Amino acid sequence: MAQTPKRADQADRDRPSTGRVLMMSLGGVLAVVLVVVGAIGIYLNAIRNSFDDNVQRVDGLVTATPKAKGESLNYLVMGSDSRDPKNDRGRSDALMLVHVSGDRKAVYIISYPRDMWVPIPDHGTAKINAAYAYGGIPLTVRTMEQVNQVPIDHVAVTDFQGFQDITTTLGGVTVNNPNHSSSDGFTFPQGQITIQGPQALAYVRERYDLPRGDFDRAERQRTVVQAIMRKAVSTEVLTNPGQFTNFVGTFSRYLTVDASLTDQELLSTAMSMRGITENDIYLMQAPVSGTGTSADGQSIDIVDQAKLAELQAALKNDTVDQYRAKYPEG
Repeated sequence: MAQTPKRADQADRDRPSTGRVLMMSLGGVLAVVLVVVGAIGIYLNAIRNSFDDNVQRVDGLVTATPKAKGESLNYLVMGSDSRDPKNDRGRSDALMLVHVSGDRKAVYIISYPRDMWVPIPDHGTAKINAAYAYGGIPLTVRTMEQVNQVPIDHVAVTDFQGFQDITTTLGGVTVNNPNHSSSDGFTFPQGQITIQGPQALAYVRERYDLPRGDFDRAERQRTVVQAIMRKAVSTEVLTNPGQFTNFVGTFSRYLTVDASLTDQELLSTAMSMRGITENDIYLMQAPVSGTGTSADGQSIDIVDQAKLAELQAALKNDTVDQYRAKYPEG
């Protein structure tokens, strides 16, 4: 299999799908931000009311298993064009596993590239995003449980379109842009830039005008996610009750969760995570050794099986801190 850092196959030119990739990351981080801020009691009632008025809860997305004190939690976060996960059968394009350590002192958000070539239960081997097309959220859960060898405790589905509204609600976010590029009528110079709305979406969508293609795009997305997280818990936003509550309401309008992720469950998890900060939330990527072509001609991301086995053990034994120390970028 030939390996190359950049692909331009026609399937990858579906522009809205890249927005979903960003929302996957955003959904994982902002869910944690919401829990953290709720845990320290800032505008708690206003946050809960705003969140409950907008979020959707759906039965049958996951089989919840009670966890004992000190056990880690695993959340599956995925993207969709629709907030109707029972009827939507598009491809999810990217997946995130949010691993909360048993001691509740760290959160690891692991992204799974949409083209990872993995076994799909009862469907042979395919791109990981095909699980959603074949069997919706239940099959995606089974696939992720098989890939990672750990159970999924809760599921959150996000709508990528909300990204524009969220960055606008925050008044824009500032990032350091390592590569000059142009996209959708916007120009992004090298260096520190502030982006929001359609401009921000164009920034995280672009890959063809970047030296390393998909890999540079993924790096942009992680950087923007971190910028949003920092802005959301900044003094500027937290000391403005109206802006922060508006931010939570905007985010939750694009979020669907499993029915077992109740207010009580959220509050219990939040209280156990008191003291955690944005510095305790780590962004990682699932182990991929490179890109190549499948037997039927698809462009795929090749799983690094040796590193995946290490990640599986780390998730199972709640030693992701040691895995990350060994592989800082996943």
